[in-house]
Formats: sequence, C-alpha cells, structure tokens
Amino acid sequence: MDFRFGGELPDDHVFLDRIRSIVDWSFKFISWLIITATLGVAAHATKNLWLWGLYFLCQGLLIVFLQTFFSWLFSMKFPGSKGSRNKNAAARQGFWIWVHKARRILIAILALAVWLGFQLAMQQAIGHTVDAIAEFQKTIRK
Repeated sequence: MDFRFGGELPDDHVFLDRIRSIVDWSFKFISWLIITATLGVAAHATKNLWLWGLYFLCQGLLIVFLQTFFSWLFSMKFPGSKGSRNKNAAARQGFWIWVHKARRILIAILALAVWLGFQLAMQQAIGHTVDAIAEFQKTIRK
C-alpha cells in the first residue's frame, strides 16, 4: 500500500489479516445488539405487531450468529491432533459420533448462555437508560 508522501505499509501485517476483521465484526455485533434492543423498546412502547416481529427476527438472527460463531471456534484444528490411526475403525467411528453430538450440544448451550447474558445486559442497560431519562426530566420540570 503506497502513499503520496513516500511511505509504504506492508500487505501481510497481522492488523490486516486478523485484528481489523475481529474489531469490525465486534462492532457489527454490538450494533445489532443496539438495533435489537431499540426495536424491543419501540415494540413494547407502541405495541406494534410488526415491530415485535422484527424484534423476534433480530433475536433469532443473533442466536444463529452466536451458534455458528461458536461452531466455527470449536472446529479449530490444532497441529498434531490427528489421533492414532491403528485403532479399530468401527470403535473409532462410534466414539467420534458421540464426540460430535456432545460438541453440538455444547455449542448450543454455550451460544444460548452467551445470548442470555447479552439479553440480561441489554435489559439492564435499557432500564438504567430509562431511569436516567426519567430522572433528567424530573430535574428539568422542577
């Protein structure tokens, strides 16, 4: 990457490969949390069925995102973890079936736990924000 003033940045730096995408996706996820919370507050205040539908759609998308994210993390392969090849193939296959089932269950539980944590945090943030706005309005009216 060349600049007019003569400097040149490397194209294979860790910032371009990993850090920028992690920060980008983190901000996108936080934005989706904020959008979902805003839709929830608006749906609750207006009792509009369309807003409730959008709110639940966003909640579903967040759950799917978290589940696939944890599935991606759990599919990480480490060097040298191939296992022994001289075991019985049938026993090895039966064992790996249970490992994959347990992995799917663990991913679902972890994604649900993280989603519930985010839900609790969003509700706390919304509650504190509403309380702060109400307190601010009370002080202005006095």
